[in-house]
Amino acid sequence: MKSRIAIFGALCAVLLLGSCLGTPTRKHAIDADLPSENVATVLMDHSIRVTESNGIDVRSWNPKFKNKVRAEIPAGQTELILDIRAYHTPMFSNTTYSFSDNGITLNHNFQAGQNYIIGVEWRNEGNIIIPNYIVSLKVWEDNSSLRPKQENRVLGSWDIGGKSKS
Repeated sequence: MKSRIAIFGALCAVLLLGSCLGTPTRKHAIDADLPSENVATVLMDHSIRVTESNGIDVRSWNPKFKNKVRAEIPAGQTELILDIRAYHTPMFSNTTYSFSDNGITLNHNFQAGQNYIIGVEWRNEGNIIIPNYIVSLKVWEDNSSLRPKQENRVLGSWDIGGKSKS
């Protein structure tokens, strides 16, 4: 009986750890022939789909908003056209807020050899009873630390929308 309980516990632990791995990250490159010293690496959250990079159609990178995407892009001033599907459920709440928009333009000067994260962040400018969420598109410096999305690593932030509870 004890061995069955131990086996069941071990199975539950394996399943729990397996579910914590999250969504896979897909890797892409605009130009695979560019030397590594001329590219910047950008990790995009699963809520973001890049449709164009400097006029090049890259919709195939994340067609269904299911995966994070790590892309190597040419260094320098880059224009990304983004579609965003973001969701937020505040702590201690059963309400989920959603934000959706297409064709958002992000212009940023990406430095060669650097790693970046592009993501969406929600902030409440209301209160707990009457929330007023502002959705921001942010670019973070990614140095592979345990907490890469720290405020002191934000390189650019743009408010792109809001959601209020009515």
